[in-house]
Amino acid sequence: YQGSPSTTTSRTIFKIHNGVESDNPALISAHNAVLEHLLSSGVAVPEPLKIKDGSAVIGWISLPRIRAPSETRKHAVRLFGWIEGVVVGQTASEKDELWRDIGKFVGRMDKKLLEIPEVPSALRGRVHMWDLKNVPALSGFKDYIDDKARQELQQRVIDAFVDRVQPKIPHLRSAVIQNDANEMNILIDEQRTKVAAIIDFGDCLETCLVFEIAICLAYMMLAKTDPVHAASHIYAGYVEELPLTQDEEDILHLLIMARLVQSVTMSAFSSSKDPTNDYLKITATTGWTLLADLDRMGQQEFMLRLKNPK
Repeated sequence: YQGSPSTTTSRTIFKIHNGVESDNPALISAHNAVLEHLLSSGVAVPEPLKIKDGSAVIGWISLPRIRAPSETRKHAVRLFGWIEGVVVGQTASEKDELWRDIGKFVGRMDKKLLEIPEVPSALRGRVHMWDLKNVPALSGFKDYIDDKARQELQQRVIDAFVDRVQPKIPHLRSAVIQNDANEMNILIDEQRTKVAAIIDFGDCLETCLVFEIAICLAYMMLAKTDPVHAASHIYAGYVEELPLTQDEEDILHLLIMARLVQSVTMSAFSSSKDPTNDYLKITATTGWTLLADLDRMGQQEFMLRLKNPK
């Protein structure tokens, strides 16, 4: 394989795509194009590595089917350059300078994504459950939530989304976004003061630009002693790079809650199908706690605190 001089190729990441992704090589190619655009713009992301002759970035392997081991299917594979760093994780607190740098990094990334010369058609037309535009569809997963009060909270957020967000969507700025800037996808230095990179562009698509910062804030507030304090510094860093419009500000609190509803609902659904998979439960407990707190706080108090970091 071959990579740029800035990429560590003595250690690499070998990614095997699942069956759904493997059936859509145009989407994988589109994600490669996004990564290459960001790399050329100075944003730290994984570099897709080509094989030695430079002829391809996507490879193929045949593997046994899980439910029918005697049969095989082709899976797309990619190789990425290694990036040093540790994940943010769900810690109780961090230095304010780290929060500010996370916001600035995501803001800079989004500015560069706005400059993509041509949005790949696979991203423009992508229908994806993890696009916040599809929050109303979560009503169909209500029965997987085993608590009546939580079901009611989920539905309140969905109803508010339909009432307040959906009518604004045609008027919001559109962009390609990473779409999953969470505490496990942002790498930081060992001193926990600066962002090293952002990884995992599997959910990347073209949608509303404001969804990016809403998603980032939703995950970064999880399990925090003072979640809005952390969010206020991330927000300050982001808008320093890329200010929000008034329409975007007006729905930010609700969008954060909508992402949390997305996460806890899909966690409940996926856990029902695979109860032993602990990864699916990472945001379950902390997500419901934060969601309830934001619901009690309300938009006015949240935005006042968010825009006035201490």
